[in-house]
Amino acid sequence: LVMILIFITGAYMVGQWYSGQSFGWPTLKGVFGILILGMMEMILTKTKKQDSTVFYWIILIISLIGVFYIGYSVLD
Repeated sequence: LVMILIFITGAYMVGQWYSGQSFGWPTLKGVFGILILGMMEMILTKTKKQDSTVFYWIILIISLIGVFYIGYSVLD
């Protein structure tokens, strides 16, 4: 579900970017989105290998907060 939300809001922001608005916030949101996808994969892999995943959970939560903050507060 989160991946679908990231793709939908990312596509919307790319449309805004080409409309002439600032490209800094959409780019940052895209980086956070890529981090979310990567951290989800790392958590799954490390959990299967029974390694510690605390660092990846922290990055994932920070990235989720960043994506939702930029998506709902900055880019209304």
